[in-house]
Formats: sequence, structure tokens, C-alpha cells
Amino acid sequence: SWNTISEIYETMLPRSEITPAKRFIDLAVDSLTFVSLAIEMEEMFGGELPENWQEMTVAELEKAYLAHIVEVENI
Repeated sequence: SWNTISEIYETMLPRSEITPAKRFIDLAVDSLTFVSLAIEMEEMFGGELPENWQEMTVAELEKAYLAHIVEVENI
């Protein structure tokens, strides 16, 4: 179980420099890594990733994830 988007990126992309300003599309990764990362993040987001998530920065994804947590807690 992951706690943050950064944690997923840093673990699954150990050779990449992950900063809040990085976007997935900025990183040179293969299709298998893309799918694996998407599946892990999908679980964090309760089954549905934000539209165009691969173009969002790590900071934007963290913000979207926190908003998702608040939304789920308020249901």
C-alpha cells in the first residue's frame, strides 16, 4: 500500500529523478512500466485515474489524490 504518488514514482522508477515538477511523460519509461504504474495509482484513486494523469506533475497528482481522500472520507 502506497502513501503518496511520489513514493510510487520513486519505487517504480528508481533510475529517474523524481521532483514535484516532473510529469510521467517527462520520464523515459517503457510500456510495461507505464501499465504497472497506472495500475498502482488506479488502486490509490479508488479505481479511476484523473484524466490525462500522465501529463500532470507529481505535485498535481498529489493534490488530486488528497482531494480524492477527502471526498471518500466525506461519503
